Amino acid sequence: MTVKSTQRHAAAAVGILALSLMGAPASGQTRPAEPPQRGGQPKQDTPYILIATFRSDDRLLGVQAADEVRKRVASEHSAQELFVVTKHNINTTLEASGYRADSALNASDLMELSKQLHGEYVLDAKVSKSGNTVHIEPKLMLRTGQVTLTQPLPNVDGKDAGDAAKGVEKAITDALKGIPAYRLCVNDLRAQKFDAAVKDAQTGIQLYPNSSLSRLCLLQAYTGLKAPPDSVIAVANAILAIEPTSMIALQNLADGYRAKGDTTKAIETNLRIYRADPSNTAIATSIVDELARSGAPDKALPIIDSLLKDNPGDPGIMRTKWLLQLKGKQYKQALATGEEIIKVDTSFATADYFSRSIGAAQSDSNAAAVQQLAAKASQKFPKEASFANLLA
Repeated sequence: MTVKSTQRHAAAAVGILALSLMGAPASGQTRPAEPPQRGGQPKQDTPYILIATFRSDDRLLGVQAADEVRKRVASEHSAQELFVVTKHNINTTLEASGYRADSALNASDLMELSKQLHGEYVLDAKVSKSGNTVHIEPKLMLRTGQVTLTQPLPNVDGKDAGDAAKGVEKAITDALKGIPAYRLCVNDLRAQKFDAAVKDAQTGIQLYPNSSLSRLCLLQAYTGLKAPPDSVIAVANAILAIEPTSMIALQNLADGYRAKGDTTKAIETNLRIYRADPSNTAIATSIVDELARSGAPDKALPIIDSLLKDNPGDPGIMRTKWLLQLKGKQYKQALATGEEIIKVDTSFATADYFSRSIGAAQSDSNAAAVQQLAAKASQKFPKEASFANLLA
């Protein structure tokens, strides 16, 4: 299981599933038996839900809130309808991997733990306490193919963890009402039955009006149908109202504005994509290219600077910065950037580089820089008469 460090726990993870299914106590410890969930044993097609320790600045509160929500969901649902992975199995699995039973995992690690314990749904949550109020920010996660998708749930406040658990359980139950229609929509997408997928998605939204999952499926169905940009934009914005950092919605929104010819809003959306995931170099680079083509170098340069923090001295990124500075008429900065590039990549000192740099120096009324650049260029390219003429 990939929890904190895949390499560190690869060996221990081999026996995790067997341990959890056997229900063996870790390190010889005996825990009190949990009351069985009503309804007997889960059926073969019963979905499992994993509710592990919530993230919190107060570790004890994270454990307590998760316990209360887990008990509440188990009491409100039959084991044949929705099986709640037991705390015993969660703890055993974590401890078999070398972790504390009360570990609060990040989203990707929760999905890996869920995979080990047959969980179809995962409740991820952050809990805090202010005065006499317990505040829980829950979201439901599930895997579709190789992609993990998130369904945000309403935030819940309660006078204590048990009281807040009631609201979280209701939010989970409401969200699950739209899942069957969402599953049908996904199946229709895979079969390229886009019209049917649209109907399934609309049904899912009727059953759960706050469904970001059904709207994501609707968005993909519209893409398959090559729907008008306004339709794509409307659905993408509806998703972002529920899940502001949805990368799928943001990318489709940018495509929709681009198809509509709304360059300004396409640029604004691209910047939102970058802010949502500034560590993704590929996304950042593509956004910079588009901003440069659209005539907005001033908006692209901050992204370039952040890329250079993670990739200092990268000649390709520095060259893009140089070109953007020239395009944005930032001549002093372009001259400085050009000199930095030459230090890390001497092959950059081409005749074109000298011509552009001399032009920048002239535009900046920097006669000394013109002479220095012309002297270097004339020495390196003696057959280029323009450089010699400048010196003369």
